[in-house]
Amino acid sequence: MSETSVRPPLTREDAERVTQRIALRLETIADNIDAVVDLIEQARDGEAHQALGYDSWPAYVADRFGDALAHLRGAERLTVALALSATGMSTRAIASVTGVSQPTVVRDLQTQVIHDASPGRVVGIDGKSYPRPDPTPPIPKPRRRPLTDQWRANQWELRKVVERYERHTEDDRFRANREGLAHHAGELEEFIERLATVRDRLAGDGGPS
Repeated sequence: MSETSVRPPLTREDAERVTQRIALRLETIADNIDAVVDLIEQARDGEAHQALGYDSWPAYVADRFGDALAHLRGAERLTVALALSATGMSTRAIASVTGVSQPTVVRDLQTQVIHDASPGRVVGIDGKSYPRPDPTPPIPKPRRRPLTDQWRANQWELRKVVERYERHTEDDRFRANREGLAHHAGELEEFIERLATVRDRLAGDGGPS
């Protein structure tokens, strides 16, 4: 993220939305690692933990994503550990949410320091601030999977999500709950519009070249 880019604080609704998106992406981390890192930055920059009532960013990460993060291995764990380190989390806090020992995190990062808005300090799982260790040269970012492979995986995932929505509407409880579910129609419209934008970009009608 650019140093000059400043995101406004998130509302509770927006914070909950980005939190749910992070959790969804973590379920298919191998296909979505880059998207996860971007969403983590978005949640941290927007102070999602404050909007959702958490005492600290590490406490929010541990509570909302600890179970999913504990299943990460190898390059995926390293990439997310780098992103969490960039948000100011200590190696001890990162270890507690990724389910590995602190020495393992230190070895993964090679005591790398990614400076944030508070240089020289990190935040522990208890929300307290501690001195950072001295930095060493940065670790190269793991190679990304081919975009075509990511696209196919995401399209398969999208198909499964759409099929689940279809099954919801065929459920014998749907009619009784339709009125209560109606307020989600706006979000579905948003998803449809965003997918239409993706379709238009595939057709060469806009978007990044």
